[in-house]
Amino acid sequence: MSLQLPPLLEAAIEAFFTPEHIAANDIQQHEWEMRSLLKLMLDVLKPERTVELGTYKGFTAALLSLATSEKTISLDITDYGTDYAKQYARNLQLFLTDAAIDGVEQVIGNHLGGPIDLLYIDDGHYYETIVKEFALWSPMVRSGGWIVFHDINPLANIGPHGTQPDSIQVPRFWKELNGDKTELIANAQNKYRGHLPHGGIGILKV
Repeated sequence: MSLQLPPLLEAAIEAFFTPEHIAANDIQQHEWEMRSLLKLMLDVLKPERTVELGTYKGFTAALLSLATSEKTISLDITDYGTDYAKQYARNLQLFLTDAAIDGVEQVIGNHLGGPIDLLYIDDGHYYETIVKEFALWSPMVRSGGWIVFHDINPLANIGPHGTQPDSIQVPRFWKELNGDKTELIANAQNKYRGHLPHGGIGILKV
């Protein structure tokens, strides 16, 4: 399957997946995993509204926004500096707030203007946080929508961290999760940029 993307997405990927950004851990994705998700979003899901939990420096938020037709909202409790990434984004709104606080999902839902088509969870990597966020946010995702998790791969090597540290407990939650699931995990045959083994992306179809 070709992973060629529209020009705006290609330009953003070229700007984000540089040796410098990868070495500094600014972009915490693998290019093959991200391309594969974006391709599926454009060809299959066609999301109008996307919500990301865990902005970090905004690289993933910008990419998701370019594959979302109406609006993308990203949340984080810390401002890590997102100006560089935001210049590539489209219809992206950032909020400094805790995604695991009761009621925040309703506030964001009011700004979003409709149900979530794609929810991307990539912030609190402790098991209890994932359980709480899944309980809060999954009812906001429309039937037929997707809930996407980053860092599902227990063998991942994320930048300077080495093998997944104890603080990254997404693989446990992903393994326990029932439903229609798809895994996107890069390997040596995927000739794209990023550390291997990487975090992996899991898609749960609602």
